[in-house]
Amino acid sequence: MSHDFGTTTYSFLFTDIEGSTRRWESHRAAMAIALALHDAILRSAVDAKGGRIFKTVGDAVCAVFDNPGDALGSALDAQRALAAEDWTAQGLPPPGLKVRMALHTGLAEARDDDYFGPALNRLSRLLATAHGGQILVSEAAGAIAQDHLPAGTALRPLGAIRLKDLERPERALQLDAPGLASEFPPPRVTGPRPNNLPTPPNQFVGRVEALGHLRTMLTRSRLVTLTGPGGTGKTRLALETATALLPEMPDGAWWIDLSPLDDGNLALPTLATAMGIKGDAGRPLSETLRQVLAQRQALLVLDNCEHIIDAASDMAAQLLAFGPELRILATSRERLALPGEALLPIAPMALPERTDPGTSPDPVALGGSEAVQLLLDRARAVAPSFALTAENAAAVASLCTRLDGLPLAIELVAARLRMMSPAEALSRLDQRFLLLAGADRGRPARQQTLRGAIDWSYGLLDPGEQMLFRRLAVFRGGWRLEAAEAVVVDAELADLEVMDRLAQLVDKSLVQVEPDGTTSRYRFLESLRAYARERLEASGEGPATRDRLLGWTAALAATAAPGLEGPAQRGWLDRLDEERDNLRASLDWCAEGGNVALGLRMAGDLHHWWYQRGDLVEARDRLLELLELGTSADPGSRARARRTLAVMRIYLGEVSAAGDDFSRAAELALEAGDVSEQMRALAQHAWQALHSGERARIGEHVSAAERVLCPDTGDWDRALLAMCRSFLSQVDGNWDAALAASREVLDRYRSTGDGFYTAVAWNNLGWARVLLGESTRAVSDIESGLALAKEQAHPTAVLMCLTSLGRAWREAGRPESARQALAEALAMIRRRGMTLNLAECLQHLAALEIEANRVASASRLLGAVESVLANLGQQLDNADPEAQRTLEVTARARLDPETFRMTYLEGRNLSIEQALQLGLALTEG
Repeated sequence: MSHDFGTTTYSFLFTDIEGSTRRWESHRAAMAIALALHDAILRSAVDAKGGRIFKTVGDAVCAVFDNPGDALGSALDAQRALAAEDWTAQGLPPPGLKVRMALHTGLAEARDDDYFGPALNRLSRLLATAHGGQILVSEAAGAIAQDHLPAGTALRPLGAIRLKDLERPERALQLDAPGLASEFPPPRVTGPRPNNLPTPPNQFVGRVEALGHLRTMLTRSRLVTLTGPGGTGKTRLALETATALLPEMPDGAWWIDLSPLDDGNLALPTLATAMGIKGDAGRPLSETLRQVLAQRQALLVLDNCEHIIDAASDMAAQLLAFGPELRILATSRERLALPGEALLPIAPMALPERTDPGTSPDPVALGGSEAVQLLLDRARAVAPSFALTAENAAAVASLCTRLDGLPLAIELVAARLRMMSPAEALSRLDQRFLLLAGADRGRPARQQTLRGAIDWSYGLLDPGEQMLFRRLAVFRGGWRLEAAEAVVVDAELADLEVMDRLAQLVDKSLVQVEPDGTTSRYRFLESLRAYARERLEASGEGPATRDRLLGWTAALAATAAPGLEGPAQRGWLDRLDEERDNLRASLDWCAEGGNVALGLRMAGDLHHWWYQRGDLVEARDRLLELLELGTSADPGSRARARRTLAVMRIYLGEVSAAGDDFSRAAELALEAGDVSEQMRALAQHAWQALHSGERARIGEHVSAAERVLCPDTGDWDRALLAMCRSFLSQVDGNWDAALAASREVLDRYRSTGDGFYTAVAWNNLGWARVLLGESTRAVSDIESGLALAKEQAHPTAVLMCLTSLGRAWREAGRPESARQALAEALAMIRRRGMTLNLAECLQHLAALEIEANRVASASRLLGAVESVLANLGQQLDNADPEAQRTLEVTARARLDPETFRMTYLEGRNLSIEQALQLGLALTEG
């Protein structure tokens, strides 16, 4: 092709090789061969479309065409040929040669076989922003070529790209075509982007997933709002995101802090000042902003919108209308409520994983928690030698957990670690608003203390919302809507208002909502609850609100009690689990001055829940406290509470005290005229007699229980009496009768639908088979009970079955299975303090040690059995009273007298805790 001299419209294609300098340095010979092939490919592609290469500079090629369609086709052919070439065959390592290309159409002057003019300068700058393998097309070239694109290709808009030294940005397009890569990083832009982003005072920690998600959201939505309570790190995440996106924003990223504003009318002037936009006299500022922002491709960060939410929302709507290329990232404790707004609720930082009680967390694993990472980073800023160690790991984990992973609270407590240890800081968290104060003068005033951050949110609530907020502090561990409607209402706050006001608190990030698929549960972050509790006490509304909570939890427990004895048992256990902390709060209130009689009644209604969930120590301690305070309460409530106490005590090994409690419970039930409660106390007293070794008393208690039966005695009560009656056959050695009685009990409990006692009945049937020598069938029955107990999460029944399997498996010829069962049982005893089964577990373990020819170890265990029995006032299974003596005789016969005496005494002198540790050591090893 030939061109006349003069200024004419031309289409140009510029190319160069990405990273060529580095490749020439490391692969000089291969690059010489590859460059020759590169030049040939480009020359062929240009010639084929009627173009002309008018200049090469190193590996850069400049070609001219009559129209942009030919230039585009030439670029496409060249890229395809380059992509198809095996550059490794030329001696280059992957990815071979990557060539970037750019096209532009504009006026140029042809002179001396070259071309000059602004169009070529613009194209050079556009090429500099491209990536290897990419074809960029200017807006001018694309407008003409759009109607003449090769089949299967498309031009994809990339938005406005600011070019070096050029005032007008280029609205570039990318040519997408089959056989070519289509996904590239953002355009390369040289020089700083305009911005007023604050410089962060310290490094950004964690939030990797949220940061990535937020960047993606901003590519899909022009308005994204970060919501969350004060102190969750919304501002810092927004700043980090804006900084990361700055290179992709030709017109920069702009920070507009709205927190100092008391008047929403100042929002637009504040934005204009932040962006350096000056208004014109006699012209509305909004018109100036509309004109200036119309072509801007920028990110605007509106920080702290909540206190002028209406004005902030109006401003965001105007800005989105002013500039179609603007993106807005807002931070607020509630949404802006605009069409197209995308919300990203910011949760507290990820907490450390929970460890088993009594187990210290691993410092290495702990360091994977975002909350812990933040605490370590900020602590080292004030105490450079601070380190996470095995000694302080538990305190560090607890600090982060009790502060809910709230970044502001973690940073404030970290500042205290220059003068106190994590354990000392943890011990002061009950006064968290004093501890977390005044740590950093560089923060805004509302963030210098944890109280200040929450004061800011509380002050934005209307009086009704404030009332609901503080009254909700009475709940622990969260609440359902119906609970709130029952507990917080009075003459000043109607139940019909609760739902709407609660929704407002959720919208304003002061209450968290946790849907579980069927119902929603609401909760406070603990720092917000502590603040609300202070406000509740200051209002004088605390006692009345706690009384209403007690009434609600007592009604829940009363409704649950009969359900816990039938097919709905699992559902009611789970429901009470859900309200565990609220039940505790109500019982605490009873002990502090609430209605003790109602508390006793509720405690009695929680009998099955405590027992079946294995919360024996807590139940015992609460019942002792309430019974001491409630001596004048009605006898019916005291009877049920006293019997519940007795049951807990048996399983905790306090067998003798349990007998006194059962006797007193029966007396109180008689006084109250409660026949069912009297029968239960008498029947379960027989169970206590079984464990205390009072064989004759078993029959007496069973007979007494039978005498108070009446025609309307329910199926569950009759099943309980049948179970206690079955003890008689076992202790009498009447095995056929014992087996028949155990089957009857199993049938009765299965008919009631009570999963817990059905599991216990399976265990008792299996134990009867053990004593009959039917070990294989015994294992099958006991494992049926174990499976049911595990399925329905009944730890007490699980422990019974595991203990029985410790003997059943051994007698079935599976000693390793027996040892594994005992290992699980002893671990449960350690976790839950259920020592009733400890002596039996140690006895079964002694039998295994004898079979393994570790007789000295067995002798020591047998001594430990006697120590546990003596300390607990307990008797081992009356159905097999000779088991302990038989094992002792065997051990004595296989050891010399002195060895037996010494090892037996070693065990006999152990405490309960030491005996447990001995058993654990022999099973865990």
